[in-house]
Amino acid sequence: MAEEQTEQQGVEDESLAKLAWGYVGVGVLWLALVLTGIAFERLGLTTTLFSGVLPGEVGSLRLQNAEYEVNLKTVTQERDVLSRRADTFRRQVEQAENKAADLQTQLDQLEAADPPAEATAAPDA
Repeated sequence: MAEEQTEQQGVEDESLAKLAWGYVGVGVLWLALVLTGIAFERLGLTTTLFSGVLPGEVGSLRLQNAEYEVNLKTVTQERDVLSRRADTFRRQVEQAENKAADLQTQLDQLEAADPPAEATAAPDA
């Protein structure tokens, strides 16, 4: 009877050890899987791996990103063109103001040099 108890205890101990090592093994596998996933994510490999497998979100985001890049380039080019036009108009306004100032000084000089005809004419008496 004592032999049966020790034999039964040995079997129970063995099954407990197998159960414990089973849990440890599953835990190590899950830990390895999580660490591998973190490594893939940090290296940027998940995008290339899952882009063909999971077409939904990644594909639509890539299309939106490409569209936004094209729109950004278009807006940037239009801004540059408008900035150049504004600079051109500012230069033209400055040139026109300078010409107007030159003409005004010339007019003032002519008026100062030639007295009005009424002042030099003889009075009708």
